[in-house]
Amino acid sequence: MFYTSSDSGKQRVTRVPIEGGDPVHITDYTSGGPVVSPDGKQIACGYFETKSGAWKAVIIPIEGGQPVKTFDINIWPLRLRWTSDGRALTYVQTRAGVSNIWSQPVDGGKPVQLTDFKSDQIPYFDWSLDGKQLVVARSAVASDVVLITQSR
Repeated sequence: MFYTSSDSGKQRVTRVPIEGGDPVHITDYTSGGPVVSPDGKQIACGYFETKSGAWKAVIIPIEGGQPVKTFDINIWPLRLRWTSDGRALTYVQTRAGVSNIWSQPVDGGKPVQLTDFKSDQIPYFDWSLDGKQLVVARSAVASDVVLITQSR
């Protein structure tokens, strides 16, 4: 099982055997949101690049270690999913308060926008096992600001 651990004050991808045992950090850099590839050989996760101050998508070997591929897409919050064929990563991109699902080919091609919502945000999404259906949770964000000055 792979998960994000912050037990030492640093957020890292960690694994623990399903049967139980000691957790093992498989990254030594700030990372999180691990998802295992369909073939079970790689993990996609978020990687915090301190130089740019942004979360990027990376692919690492299932055993852990340094990224073998890095994608220059800001994926905060960490919501990555593999396509069923393992040829792309999908993620949420929010622009001007509106979220849509995008696809990043792992071969390094250009990202492709998959949905075209005109309002609301996407807190969660996932694919059916066969990769033919997409389930998306959408929510409106409402906020009010009130300035109260001197009252009598």
